[in-house]
Amino acid sequence: MENQPVILLSRITPETFRAFALFDAFQRQKRWRGPALFALIFSAFAAVCFTLGRDLPQSGLLGGVLLAVGLGLPLFYIMYFLHSVEAQTKKLRLAQKRPAYTVRLDETGLSVEQNGEKASWAWAALTAAYRLPQCVCLYPTPRNAFLLPEEADTRREVERSWELILTHLEEGKVFDLRG
Repeated sequence: MENQPVILLSRITPETFRAFALFDAFQRQKRWRGPALFALIFSAFAAVCFTLGRDLPQSGLLGGVLLAVGLGLPLFYIMYFLHSVEAQTKKLRLAQKRPAYTVRLDETGLSVEQNGEKASWAWAALTAAYRLPQCVCLYPTPRNAFLLPEEADTRREVERSWELILTHLEEGKVFDLRG
């Protein structure tokens, strides 16, 4: 039974997709850095304006504008990102709980079937695997991921999948982020 392949119908819920999107964008790709740097720079300029407020007229107003822009644009960026995730969830019709794709893991690697098309990757070709509280994310390429959602009916298969991943992937490619 150890050498049996793991076959999983991947049913991605909106909650799982949202958690994955936030993880992928802000933790894995570190896309929080740009908005944070922007906010820091504009806040520093605002602090300079507030400090010079006694000596220069209108510097308090300029400081307020800089602070509003410095905090408002990053906040808008995050809100727009969350809105685009919700729009993608609706576009993909994830609330219908239909299988997005079928994942097969065995001794040779990863195979995925989606809409009648099949693709396979050897274990050595996989870029990374992350274990999140809601799912396992398998990255065959740095920009593409396949999710193995962990639900009540798939928990056993996801555990077996994770064991295969730990067995076959290099140590620097496997990350358990469950806490």
